[in-house]
Amino acid sequence: MARSSPTSPSSRSWPGGTPSRSSTSLTSSAAAASPPSPSSRTTISPAFVEAMSALRPRLEASLAAARPRVGLLVADALLYWAHDAAAGLGVPTVAFYATSMFAHVIRDVILRDNPAAALVAGGAGATFAVPEFPHVRLTLTDIPVPFNDPSPAGPLIEMDAKMANAIAGSRGLIVKTAWPVGPLCLARQPCRAAGDSAAAIKPSWMRWLDEMAAAGRAVLYVALGTLNAEPHAQLRELAGGLEASGVDFLW
Repeated sequence: MARSSPTSPSSRSWPGGTPSRSSTSLTSSAAAASPPSPSSRTTISPAFVEAMSALRPRLEASLAAARPRVGLLVADALLYWAHDAAAGLGVPTVAFYATSMFAHVIRDVILRDNPAAALVAGGAGATFAVPEFPHVRLTLTDIPVPFNDPSPAGPLIEMDAKMANAIAGSRGLIVKTAWPVGPLCLARQPCRAAGDSAAAIKPSWMRWLDEMAAAGRAVLYVALGTLNAEPHAQLRELAGGLEASGVDFLW
């Protein structure tokens, strides 16, 4: 994908990011061009999550010994055993779900309504309207493995069911509303020479964002997350759609 200079008034990208107009059909068109395969995605390992349950005795001991008594425990929903441990000691919990609320709703719909069954029965071209978001219509290629099977089974399904129970049994749910990833959260900040102003050491992407703000132009920030490894062909489709849309975007 061609990238123009970040200092150009007509540019829509900086080297390492890209501004552009987003379309609700981009994801579906990319998926249609290159349906994800089981080997193209990475997931949190159920074995790893289960191995972390070895920490349960130490957590229980810490909760029991804490003075004053612990009034509330916030625990990752993946650590379902932590919620059980707290409940056994009479400590209420709040689940933390490290993705967006939209992702949580879609995950809940997949578990609750099993859209894969309706989509397989409907044949080619079938879609499933998400009850909470009727304008969002899923196809079978939108549903990740193994949930695209009408009768899914296996360690990942079992882990997800335990996580769902942990969320349902907690006093509430905390979800992310911001994503500190990409160039906005650098591990090492550039060094400032003596006498340099803060503006003098701004990286190119930040100077480009300043230019967009001064021009009154909104910028779409695109974050693909850390759990999925999308096929190269699908990324090219997504990038092409963003570029063709005409919106300033940072990728």
